[in-house]
Amino acid sequence: MSHDQDSTQDFTIQQAIAYAREYLTGPPNNPINSNTHIDDSMGEIYILLEHITGRNKSSLMAHPDSKLSEAEKTHLLSFLARRDEGEPIAYLTEQRAFWTLNLKITKGVLIPRPDTELLVETAISVLKNKPHAHILDLGTGSGCIALAIAKEFPDTQIIACDISAICIEVAEHNALAHNIHNVHFIRSHWFSEIHDKRFDLIVTRLILVKMMNISTKKLKTMNQILLSFPNKRAMQIYFILLRPHLPT
Repeated sequence: MSHDQDSTQDFTIQQAIAYAREYLTGPPNNPINSNTHIDDSMGEIYILLEHITGRNKSSLMAHPDSKLSEAEKTHLLSFLARRDEGEPIAYLTEQRAFWTLNLKITKGVLIPRPDTELLVETAISVLKNKPHAHILDLGTGSGCIALAIAKEFPDTQIIACDISAICIEVAEHNALAHNIHNVHFIRSHWFSEIHDKRFDLIVTRLILVKMMNISTKKLKTMNQILLSFPNKRAMQIYFILLRPHLPT
């Protein structure tokens, strides 16, 4: 389809949704479209419109004939072009919902995945009898895991580290935005700046373990414990307990 849009034409919410849907998925009779693809695109369109207009989905659906301002229309067309090029929604809106938090996300910061919430769920079950635990979050990124745990257990003390200055800046912003004060963020390449400390729990993601390039034999030597999960998607998530840094 042509992506040209008359800059003088008014755009109602209903028209904006129809235009955006065809922009992202092609004509309604496009044989490559699946119901899942269309549903995903519609979800993304509402996220973009909520971000652009400052109105929630219910309000947008209740007033389909209300018009976008020229600025809102310009933002929408720009966002659609970037999304069509493959840029993630989280980078367009610079936010991502995770657990009970709405987090700031920028380029250079990994976007939290929904299945990472399984790790938080497991942490909660482990920590329910240790409300004053000391916790380390390796490769914190946006701070999503540390902040979700900290929100559930305000009496815990959490150190969250990342080698990226951008990640630390974003994570600190997210902590302040949610009034969370029991997480201390530091720049560290894994344990390089973690000295003489013991933790009740150390959390990270499998992708980080792969980056460490530690052999299976060395993992056994370090007496690491990896807790996997029963379903296929959850198999990507692991809890990692590193013996040298746990209480003896």
